[in-house]
Amino acid sequence: MNCFPLPQLTGTWLRARQLVATWGLAEDLSGTRVHLDAGTTLAGTQMFADEMVRAIMVERRAEQLVVSLAGSELHAQFRASAAHYDVAERLRVHSGPAPNQRM
Repeated sequence: MNCFPLPQLTGTWLRARQLVATWGLAEDLSGTRVHLDAGTTLAGTQMFADEMVRAIMVERRAEQLVVSLAGSELHAQFRASAAHYDVAERLRVHSGPAPNQRM
């Protein structure tokens, strides 16, 4: 599973788009689980969560998006975004480390 850290302050949809571009993700993530580590994230925005879900799960068709160490607000933002894009069944959000994640 690919693991990518989220920033302390997530910012806007543009910041999400820039992060996805710097991570060098494949254009087709079918069959791939992508893990976002929110362990250092202090504050998130709905725009950021929307763009992450859209870019990773909708456009690139990731099999699953796992967000670990998410606070309750970020948790709710990712859940709302996944529901909006009708991919909620492929999203996993954990307040602790993701299952099987090596720390």
